[in-house]
Amino acid sequence: MFKVRQIFNILFIVLLVFLPIGKNPAVNYIDEIMFGLLGLFAVMDCIVNRKWKSYSLFWTLLAVDVVYLAYTLIFKHYNLTSNVLMDAVIELKPFVAFVVIYGAGMSWDYIDKRTIRITSATIVTINCIILMGGYRVQTLVSGHPAEVGMTQFISTMLFILTSLDKNCRLSKRDTFLVVIWLCFGLLCGRSKYYAELVLAIFFLFIYRPGVLKHFSLKHGLILTVLCIIVIAVVWKKFSYYYITGNSGTFDPNVAASYARPVLYATSFLILIDYFPMGSGFASFATYASETNYSTLYYEYGLDKIWGLSPSYSSFICDAFYPSLAQFGFMGLVLFIAFWRYIYIKIRFFIRMPDKSYSVYFKVGTLFILFILIESTSGNAFTTPPGFITMLTLGMLCRKAQNMVNTKSEEIVKQTSYSETKRIKI
Repeated sequence: MFKVRQIFNILFIVLLVFLPIGKNPAVNYIDEIMFGLLGLFAVMDCIVNRKWKSYSLFWTLLAVDVVYLAYTLIFKHYNLTSNVLMDAVIELKPFVAFVVIYGAGMSWDYIDKRTIRITSATIVTINCIILMGGYRVQTLVSGHPAEVGMTQFISTMLFILTSLDKNCRLSKRDTFLVVIWLCFGLLCGRSKYYAELVLAIFFLFIYRPGVLKHFSLKHGLILTVLCIIVIAVVWKKFSYYYITGNSGTFDPNVAASYARPVLYATSFLILIDYFPMGSGFASFATYASETNYSTLYYEYGLDKIWGLSPSYSSFICDAFYPSLAQFGFMGLVLFIAFWRYIYIKIRFFIRMPDKSYSVYFKVGTLFILFILIESTSGNAFTTPPGFITMLTLGMLCRKAQNMVNTKSEEIVKQTSYSETKRIKI
């Protein structure tokens, strides 16, 4: 029998090990390699182990990608064919990571958990040293401080998942380490991380299933204070990037204060102008539309915006959400449906009679929020941090589904036994 699980776990650990050096050129293609191997494993698992039904999401995803690819090549060809194909792969990566792991039914045994626990703890410890080195060290090692913050958050969440005892609880020592590590992440200086930290504190230490129905004054005060702190810290940068810009003073070093709002505004125009399927692959706000400048930018005058022009295009791939304009309202609906599907699966954990499983819901929800927050002003979703997050979400969703299936089988058996006993009587 083709042992997919063992290979997946090896790939997962390899990706985790390379996570701290984020945008370093040495590992530019690590997630692309993983993507190719996952796709190959999915096909082999279907052929060798006859698991076609298990991978129905995978084949559906490929079908959607092929439809958009054909649509782009036939009707909306704003870039070279090579760039269109490149973008079709890049945009597919995170979704394949989820659906393949979910379809394969990946799980961690004791040895896997121990290995990932040790690896994640080591990475977080090293990352703390990098964080203490300041901006220069963070940029030298990871390419950007945001990468260091993402590594800190992801590795800490993985440490939590692999450190739970049989009652799904963390020891006091591990809880202390988690708090220290999360607070260390503040040294990356990214506003997005501040928001992620507040959400992590809320879900890990305040939230309980049904807490919103019995929300106490104490919980309300704590949450209010945390929100005020976050708003006070991030408001200046949020206003700078999305509202006031550079206040009329041109400075090439802060091009994002112009480029990002323009990118978002134009994405809404494209959604309307190219209803319902968007402008197609490699046309807008993606890496492929930057490496060979998309002709669509000329239509909207973006070639005259510093940071989005052919001569300096570093801010074209500066946020994930604007790239959804490539797929139109239809793609936007599919994107929302995809995340709704994941959240529904994750919620199974807090619908179980045994509420100790709620920790999986908490970490799963934090991973979802992590991707949604990082996508506002970054492309983490289509890079290694997003890839490993989607792998983990795929595993969590499969675990939740397996628990539901087991519970349903128990109910059916109990019902059958009761009916049989009643007939005998």
